[in-house]
Amino acid sequence: MKLVVYCKKCNSKNNLSEKARDRHILSQIIGENFKLKCTNCSEVRSYSVNEVHAEQGILLVFLFLLILSITIMSLVFLKDYFSINTWWLIPGLIAIPTSFYAGVSNAENKKIKSFNRFKIKI
Repeated sequence: MKLVVYCKKCNSKNNLSEKARDRHILSQIIGENFKLKCTNCSEVRSYSVNEVHAEQGILLVFLFLLILSITIMSLVFLKDYFSINTWWLIPGLIAIPTSFYAGVSNAENKKIKSFNRFKIKI
């Protein structure tokens, strides 16, 4: 989960380096109002923690693709080692990382919805 703020001037996405599971913890880390310099237009603006949104990061998708490719490559290389037809294992070996990704992605989406749903009173 990554935390982002959209620039008030150019509407570009700016990532926050801070990590927090909810806005209350984020306000304890950076304060209820904070200043941020836009990475696109270099404008320094003041933002409230209620303007911060959580989004899914790319790391989860990258890990899924990495595990899936390692699984398939190991199957291809081990096919010659065992000298048997192992192509029937492909659906099962693809299902393992896919189910792992589905479970982790579901938990990540719950965290994102929880962060975005609740706002703090200022």
